[in-house]
Amino acid sequence: MVESGTEAPKLPKSLEGHTIPKERLDVVLPFVSMLSETAVRIGDTLPLEADPADFVRVLESEGE
Repeated sequence: MVESGTEAPKLPKSLEGHTIPKERLDVVLPFVSMLSETAVRIGDTLPLEADPADFVRVLESEGE
């Protein structure tokens, strides 16, 4: 939920139920979107036998 503004943007599921000031939401949403897209891409490409450490390693290398 956004504290200010007449139209609240659709929040990602991970932020639903939180009250977030609009100026902070403007900063947070691009990062949430980028992380979500990266997580989906990694999840789609890692083999099924990958463990959480593999996921974290690839996620960290994507950020470099």
